Amino acid sequence: MSTPLHAACVNGRDEVVPLLLEARVSPTSADRNGVQPIHLAAQGGSEQVLTLLITARAKLDATSAEKQTVLHFAARSGAPGAVLNLLMAEPLTRKTRGAKASGVSGLKIDAKDGWGRSALHWAVVNGHRSVVLKLLEAGADRNLRDAAGETPLLIAERRAQCRAQDRPGDLGASVFGDIATLLGGSASTAKAEATSENQGLGRLQAEHSAQVAGRRQTSLCV
Repeated sequence: MSTPLHAACVNGRDEVVPLLLEARVSPTSADRNGVQPIHLAAQGGSEQVLTLLITARAKLDATSAEKQTVLHFAARSGAPGAVLNLLMAEPLTRKTRGAKASGVSGLKIDAKDGWGRSALHWAVVNGHRSVVLKLLEAGADRNLRDAAGETPLLIAERRAQCRAQDRPGDLGASVFGDIATLLGGSASTAKAEATSENQGLGRLQAEHSAQVAGRRQTSLCV
C-alpha cells in the first residue's frame, strides 16, 4: 500500500523524508502497482531525497508491477541531470556477462518494461532531450525495439510529424526533430515501416494499455 513516504518522495520533501525514515517507515514498501518510494523519488526529481533513500538501503534495482525501473521513472518525467548522474554513477562492479549496467547497484540501463520500452524510449516519447542525451552518453542502446517494433529513433521521427495538439506538453516538432538527430536520424525521413499495419496495431495496443495503467501518455499521433 502507498505510504506517507511515497507522497513525500514524489513531492521532493527532503525535510520530511528523514523524519519518516527515522520513524521506521520502510524505504522498500510497495503500493498496489509495485511502485516503491525510490521510483517516486526519481520521478519527483530531488537528488537529496534520492540520496536519503539510497543511504537507507532502498533498492535501486526495484521494479514495479509493470517492470519499470527507477531509471524508467526518471526518464519519463524528465528528471534533472543531478538525479540521472546519481542513478548512472560508475557501478561498484563493471558490466556483468555483457549486460549494460549503471548505478551503484548495477542498474540495467537498457532494461525493458512491460511494453518492451527502455528508459531511452520513454525519454523520447515525452520529449526530454537532455535525458536522451544523458542516456546516450551512458551507453543506452539506440537500436532497441519495443513491443510495437519501434526504436527510439522511429518514435522521435513519428512524433516530429504529429499535429501540434497531438504532441506532449505543447512541444514543438523541432524538439523531436532534434532528438531524432541525436539518435542518428532526421525528422524529415520517417521510415515507412514505422507506420506499417502490424507496427501500428502493436503501438496502439501498447500505448492504450499504458493509458489504462494511468501512465503519462499522449495521443498516438496517427
